[in-house]
Amino acid sequence: MKLTSKEARELLEIERKNVKDDRWIEHSICVGDSAGILAKALKEKGHNVDVDKVITLGYVHDIGKYTGESHGHVMRGYEYLKNKEYDEEYANICLTHSYLNNDILCTAGGVPDKEKNPFLTDFITKHEYTIEEKLINLFDLMCTTKILTLDKRLIDIVLRKGVFSNTQYHVKETYKLKEYFDNLSQKAQTPEEVAVWTKKNEDLLADLLYDMGKSLGFKFDKVLIKRNMYSPVGHVKMELEQEQIRNSMLEILSGDKGFPITLISDSDAIKKQEELQSTMLAFYKNQLENQTNNN
Repeated sequence: MKLTSKEARELLEIERKNVKDDRWIEHSICVGDSAGILAKALKEKGHNVDVDKVITLGYVHDIGKYTGESHGHVMRGYEYLKNKEYDEEYANICLTHSYLNNDILCTAGGVPDKEKNPFLTDFITKHEYTIEEKLINLFDLMCTTKILTLDKRLIDIVLRKGVFSNTQYHVKETYKLKEYFDNLSQKAQTPEEVAVWTKKNEDLLADLLYDMGKSLGFKFDKVLIKRNMYSPVGHVKMELEQEQIRNSMLEILSGDKGFPITLISDSDAIKKQEELQSTMLAFYKNQLENQTNNN
């Protein structure tokens, strides 16, 4: 079942009546509204972004705090929306908003135990983050109950949650994510500017892919990533074969090339065929003579 921003806001107001501390609700509203503003700007620049969905995801990303407890709110929020029969694409934000870079270790507030929740670990590792989900990742890290600069918000998180062995990693990836969206939101005017920003996009994407691969145990080279060298061999072979077939067919249909036909003369096969014909003729001749004698 689909979930709209209007319905998501109504869910928050329902839960507001049941909690003593509603700061998480004000935070969620700030995330949804702020992310929605950037989503609208990106859409106006031609990017494929569902603005209402961004706002919706921002509103419900922390819905798992409806019990008043922060601990465990990720899974609790996911189950909350699933129990209300909303589609996975909405419930997933409860899982993804706390983790960057497809890595459960890339989070704030401590070092998670990967084995404690195998479902969550597997999901984060394999999930393909949408642009809407990435926007919520970013604005969750820029909002308290109001929008802050990323620097101030990260300081706020560190002061409240502490510093851990993965804190530097998480901060680094947070700035990469912000830089990626900063670049997407730039308005290129001239062909030269377009080329510069296209190159910048490719560099940032290569950095993200490199770090994602590193966190998953793969050793990729950034230069080769930028050259699109990491493609399945089967896909490359299939594309080349399809291109060859298409070009050959166009040449044949246009009359520039003939369809190759080869006539093969096999003397042994001809001899065997003649012997078979002689045997069959002799057989039928014998059958005919016997039938005539019997009559």
